Order: sequence, then C-alpha cells, then structure tokens
Amino acid sequence: MTMVRHNTVHLPLIFVAFLIFIQSGCEDNASNPDPAESSKEILLGSYEKGDQSDGGVVMLDLEYSGSSVTGRAIIRSRLNEYPYLIVHLKGSRQGEAVQLGLDTERIPYQYELTIQATRDLAGDLAGTFFYSIDSLSADFECAVLDEDAAAVDTFVDMNVSVLGLAFDDDNIWISTVSADHILMNTDCSFEDTVTVLMWQGAHWTSDALTWNGTHLWGHLPVTISDGGETRNESEIEKFTREGVITDSFGIPFRTGGLAYDGADLWSLSTGSDSLFRFDTLGTILEGIEIGLPDLVDIEYEDGFFWGIGWFMKRLYKIDPSGEVVRVYHLPGETGIIFPSGIVYDGEHFWYSFNTTYLDARIYKITVVQ
Repeated sequence: MTMVRHNTVHLPLIFVAFLIFIQSGCEDNASNPDPAESSKEILLGSYEKGDQSDGGVVMLDLEYSGSSVTGRAIIRSRLNEYPYLIVHLKGSRQGEAVQLGLDTERIPYQYELTIQATRDLAGDLAGTFFYSIDSLSADFECAVLDEDAAAVDTFVDMNVSVLGLAFDDDNIWISTVSADHILMNTDCSFEDTVTVLMWQGAHWTSDALTWNGTHLWGHLPVTISDGGETRNESEIEKFTREGVITDSFGIPFRTGGLAYDGADLWSLSTGSDSLFRFDTLGTILEGIEIGLPDLVDIEYEDGFFWGIGWFMKRLYKIDPSGEVVRVYHLPGETGIIFPSGIVYDGEHFWYSFNTTYLDARIYKITVVQ
C-alpha cells in the first residue's frame, strides 16, 4: 500500500462552456410571455434515471426575458466525484414550456444535450433532459431558491493566492499558496505571519481551515494506492496559534472545507456533496447530504452552515438538515475568479477569491439572515 502526501490540494478547473440550441416551435401569441417580462431565478433540485441506475443534482441559474431564456446549469452525477456538466444555457419558453439544447452553430459539439421542462407559477421547473454521451435520459425537478445580495463593507487586495480562511477570535487567518499563514485584524491591518512546519522543515498551509476555540485545524491531502486502486483521503492537522502541530488523524475522504459548530468538527467531502461531523479524535459521528454540486468551503454560524460555490460563485445558507434556505449574490460572481474561503468573525463574513495564481482579493461582507 502506497500513501502519497500533498502539501496543498487544488480543485479541478473543469471549465466546459455549453451554449444552448433554441428548438423551433409554433408561435402562439396567446400563450407567449409578455416581451417586456424579465426575471432571474436560481433553482436547485435533483434528477433520476428511469431505472435509478444514475441520479444526482441539478442546479440552474436562469434569466427570462420575454420568450428568451439564458443562464447556466450544473449537473452532477452521484457516480462522479466532480460535476460532469457545466453549461451556459440559451433557449426559449412558450407559455409554461421551456426548451433548451446545445448551440452547435457556435461550438461544434459532438454530442447532444436537450432539456424540456414545464415552469409553474412559482418558477419551479420539472421535466426531462437527454445527454447523448451517457445515453442518459432522466427526469428532474428544481425549486426556486430565495435570493438576496451580500453588502460589501470593504475589501483587501493580496499579492499572493489565498487557499483558505479562519478566525481565531482575534484575527483572520489567511492560508496562502506561498506556504505560510498571514494574520489580519478585522480592521484589515496585518498583524503577523505564522509558519507551520511539517516533516523535514517543510512549510505547510491548508485550503480547509477552522478554529475550535483553542486550536486551528487544517488538512493534508493524502492519496492512497492499494491493490491497483487509489482513493483520496485527508489527514486532519491540529495546531496552535504559534504554528506548532500537536495532533493529527486521518479521515476516509478528501475534505473540501472545515467548520466547527461549538462541539464538533464538520468536513465537506469533495466526492459526495455531503457534510460529515466528527469529534476531535477523528471519529465520524454523522453525515448530512446537501445536494449542492460545487461547494468549495464551509462555515458554521448560529445553527446554520454557510458554503461558497466554485462554478456558481454564490454564498449558500444551509439548515442543519442540509436544505438550502437562501442564496446570496457575492462580489465578483460574474468575473473570472477562483473562490477559496469563507469565514465569520462574529459580525461579518469574509470571502476570498483568487484572480490569478499570483494575487487575491478578500471581501468583508454583510448578509441579511
């Protein structure tokens, strides 16, 4: 059995641009929407293949303008570790019917993706989609999420990429790709730099970071090869404010984010759309399915989980059962950015993203809960 340790882990940049073919249909002015009518909706739901051999999560970000529909979608299969369709959408609606497909005139796709759905008065969608590569014909249902905007209080530009954030009751910990931690006060003044040393003096930082009142916790990505098979796991590292590692233990999956709820630690699994609760000795206590296809980091505050998305660059408020109860628009969500961290300081959220692999921006934001 071979175990490979990695100093940092980077989420795959699966950027697949899909534009949607507008299927032809008969014009019916009585059933067409008002050309001036415009609305935006974020929808979340699931799909199932008829024989239930495949199923997963569907997320849609749509804008309606008259009879036109544009937007994006993510479809994630339970059989795949990462989203396997990230699409930009274009199509039409005729009354309650919404039709979408691939725009092969703009990009010469070698497959088909067609969507046919019905929209109800609340904006929820239900229908079928067909994906030719997997010969996947599936039924899906998506419900509209409540939306709000995060208010920007201030921001800080960094000349280094940020991997993750934590708050130790005094300072914001900024885990950086340069393999050290930068400490920043909540007034945005920089306090210190802390180095955490691994074996043979190697500097270590984590892209999943949290604080439990006495120590900081991060993870070391581990890949295990056994009998020709490989699996991705994490080694959880416990360390002091001074950067001294005091304990470590393994968990049987790769974490994409860490949070502390006042008693136990929570880990966002990169391979299952689930959150797992475990104690400070590493014992897994429970798991909760969320069904968001692209979360990259989480925080816990006042009985709710808060997560940020990678492709859909949003902040999600998630209740203890795993249901998404509200989504917030974040600064930079329409730009080419790479979200990296979310943390709460007791009054405000701090949200970080990288603009390139050389610099980053951290926003201090306020949300209406």
